Amino acid sequence: MGLFSFLSGKQDGPDGTPESSTVGTGQSPSAVAEPGAPPETPFVRPPAWDMPDLNTAALTAPTEKGSSDGPTVGPADPALTAELQGPIIEVIKTVFDPEIPVDIYELGLIYEIIVDAERRVLINMTLTSPACPSAQQ
Repeated sequence: MGLFSFLSGKQDGPDGTPESSTVGTGQSPSAVAEPGAPPETPFVRPPAWDMPDLNTAALTAPTEKGSSDGPTVGPADPALTAELQGPIIEVIKTVFDPEIPVDIYELGLIYEIIVDAERRVLINMTLTSPACPSAQQ
């Protein structure tokens, strides 16, 4: 039948005649599931998904600007921000996304760099996705 015979569910047999197949149905030829039973898949659920103490609240909780549990940085000092922005960016460029071999600055995850009069630095950034596995780090 040809290269794309899996689309029709039929394949050529060893002698060249078309024969029925279970390809594309989610069932293996050796074991046909009972009607109504879910099809067998090679997917295995990771044990971490079943952990009752998995804390995802930090990923979904809204944050308020100026909240007391966040970092405290005074008003921005434009001169210090301009002076330190280059060296800070160079250091940020050494931090790579764990899933993509690109640094977080080149990915555009850094929104703002603020330096106050006491040389404390605040970096406003985002994650590559809300479900980023490194979010809590």
